[in-house]
Parts: sequence; C-alpha cells; structure tokens
Amino acid sequence: MGLVIENVSKSFARKEKEITFALSPVNLQVEEGEFLSIVGPSGCGKSTLLRLVAGLIPPTSGRLMLDGQEIEGTDAKRGMAFQKPTLFPWLTVEENIAFGPRMQGKKKPEEIERMLELTHLTKFRKAYPHELSGGMAQRVALVRTMINEPEVFLLDEPLGALDAFTRMQMQDELLLLWKEKKNMMLMVTHDVDEAIYMGTRVIVMAKAGGSILRDISIDLDYPRKRLDSKFLSYREEIMRLLGVDQDEESA
Repeated sequence: MGLVIENVSKSFARKEKEITFALSPVNLQVEEGEFLSIVGPSGCGKSTLLRLVAGLIPPTSGRLMLDGQEIEGTDAKRGMAFQKPTLFPWLTVEENIAFGPRMQGKKKPEEIERMLELTHLTKFRKAYPHELSGGMAQRVALVRTMINEPEVFLLDEPLGALDAFTRMQMQDELLLLWKEKKNMMLMVTHDVDEAIYMGTRVIVMAKAGGSILRDISIDLDYPRKRLDSKFLSYREEIMRLLGVDQDEESA
C-alpha cells in the first residue's frame, strides 16, 4: 500500500498571532521499494516533510498513512539518518551496528557480518567512532539504521558534510544497501546531481509556501552515468524549475 501523504501542511507560531507555514498542503504517494529524492531551496520544507513522515512532529492538517495505518509518533518501521553520524562513541563499529537488534532482543550475527562485508567495514569492526573518517562514520550510521529493516528509510542530507569524492563513493554504497534491502527511501538533498543519480523519482519543491513544483520520474537504468545526455536533460529541467541559471552556476 505504500506511503500516502494527504493534504498535509505544517505551520509554526513564531510570535503572538504570527503563523509561519513551513509546508503548504502536500499530496504525495510513494510505493514500496521506490527511492524518492527531494530537492528545493533552503527553507522550502524538505526536512519538515521528512520529520512528518518520521513521526517526529505532527501535521497541522491532513494525514500521513503507511500501509493503511495513520502515522502517529515514531515507529521502528521508519528509520532516519541525519547529516552528521550519530554514533555511540563508547561502542565499536560492530557494537554500534548491533545496538538496535540487541535492544529488540535480536542478535542477527549473520546479518551484521553480511552488512559489514557489503559496506567494506569488516576490518574496522573493532574501531571506535573517533578512529573513523567522516565517510566511514556515516557508512556505519547508515548501516546501523538499515540493520533494523525499516519499511521506510528517511535520509536528511546524509552525505552533505562529505567531500565530493567520498560523497560519490557513499552514493554508490547507499544504492547497494537500497538494492539489497528493497526499502522505500526518502532522501532530502540540495545536490541536484545526487538526486538524479540516486532517485527513481525527484520531487522539486518551491521556496514559497513549501509546495511541490514537480514530481519527475527518472527513467534511467542503474548504475547511472552523470554525463549521459538524458541525465543532463533531467538536470537542466530541475535547475530551471529551481530558477538556477546553469551558465551562471558554471561561471
């Protein structure tokens, strides 16, 4: 049945009698196994939408449904990863990944081993977070969320703090995890190329009022080539919707 977002809006009271709408009424449906990229200017409501799906904040109006059940508060079915890795500094890589299953009374040793191998973390299993690079720590954070097998994986700029080369490597790592687990993915990003490279669909949001400008299906096979003419065509379309002059961008 997937995720259904029906006439959902979110407003905040900043001062007495002053109300700011972070998100105008949004209607959206996401099927199981889709990878939805969400792009838009800063302050357009991207992260607000993600937090609503996570159940971290309630909607002002409308409703959110997952598999026919209304979303009310947080739930293990919805896992979230943030821009900065939130690891327990006193636990090793392996212990961080095993933390969720252990709290649920599930040891999952074979699954943990497989995920360590899949993400090239096996030789770092006994390392502590302070001994890891930024990209490696983020990899651990992503695996730690994925090992809990959420139906919906929510990513709020998960690669935004990484350098360009590490970021591209992590994009491929994340796609490997998605293909392995077949989760529904919702990812907020400011990087248009990243949105196209990873998403089966790209949602473009407007700055004013937090509404959806366009829902674009990305008809490209994986792995994708960033210099492919069709890739560049999608890029041009999304940049135009965002009001970005690509000649100015490259200047």
